[in-house]
Amino acid sequence: MLVNIILGTVIPWVILIYLYKRVPKIVLLFVPFGIALAFLINDLGQEVFWMVTPFLENASWATLPINIGYFPMLACLFAYIKIRNIIKDWVLLIFSISGGVALEFTAVTFGKVIYLNNWNLFYTSLTYLAGIMLTFFYLLLVRKFRFL
Repeated sequence: MLVNIILGTVIPWVILIYLYKRVPKIVLLFVPFGIALAFLINDLGQEVFWMVTPFLENASWATLPINIGYFPMLACLFAYIKIRNIIKDWVLLIFSISGGVALEFTAVTFGKVIYLNNWNLFYTSLTYLAGIMLTFFYLLLVRKFRFL
């Protein structure tokens, strides 16, 4: 569980604090969204399509550090890069999906994530695509109401 806490929460929050000092609005708007999205996706898939170690009686405890750190960080970084127009949209989309899947592949390789019921990295990439698209639409909504 210590690995989940360090890699899933501590390191992402160091990045989020740095990002907060540069653009606090993005962090304040996208961290809650990223957390909600992470809980939604992980609670739907946990114990049906994947399991995260350590195996606890309440499986959501194992994903808690990742849900409150890693996934909100991804949402904030996506929004920051998109708003700043650092790279083209299609490159950002490909980079976001492949980066997330690469990290997931690492977790699968080291046994931190175990796939069930024929789940695989292709399906994982679809969940990352869905998360990125929802984050993009949330960004459009936030811009429409001039929060950013």
